Amino acid sequence: MEELARSKLEPPKRLSELAARHWGELEAGTLVWDRPTAEVAALRRLTLRDLQAFYQVTREPFSAFYSISRHP
Repeated sequence: MEELARSKLEPPKRLSELAARHWGELEAGTLVWDRPTAEVAALRRLTLRDLQAFYQVTREPFSAFYSISRHP
């Protein structure tokens, strides 16, 4: 997960990347300018148990989410 955190915190290489990020915030109306930092903080709080629970809810066959997502 540290690699994902590093990639999210990496500064944009082009000005257009930064502009796209800010326009996305404006269009969504969220205006969370430090979203990458907040996402990394949330990512670092995840535990193995959290990931296992997410897997059970979303990917195990016969779970409600799995059934809905697999069959339109």
